[in-house]
Amino acid sequence: MDRDRRVCVFAEAAAAALERGRTPAAVRLLAITMAEAVEAGHPEAAEAARERLLWLSPRHLVGNAADAAEAVRDPEISNFLRTVRRGLPFEEAELWADSRPADDRRTPDAGRPVGEQVAEWLREGGDGSPTDG
Repeated sequence: MDRDRRVCVFAEAAAAALERGRTPAAVRLLAITMAEAVEAGHPEAAEAARERLLWLSPRHLVGNAADAAEAVRDPEISNFLRTVRRGLPFEEAELWADSRPADDRRTPDAGRPVGEQVAEWLREGGDGSPTDG
């Protein structure tokens, strides 16, 4: 499966969870978004996911790492990510993402890097976070 699509779907799923006030699910989805973005070579999206996750859960385990790439390599965080991915497979993330109103769903523009766009989506917020411009 296309890694860029996975990053987009998990980011959209996190947005859907936040819109429903499901912060624990959003935190897990953001952790997966962070890992997927690292694995897809999108450090800006990975950092944006990590920042949003830490805003929602300031004492989260990923905060022990200096950045998203280090977090994914850390054995304890890697174990956490493995567990979370088992509990929230891609197919479930697709259901979350598809549950958003059609007008709110985001798809990447073909002419711009996906990682850059996903980072913007994650930083747009909508949940009262400091990134809400």
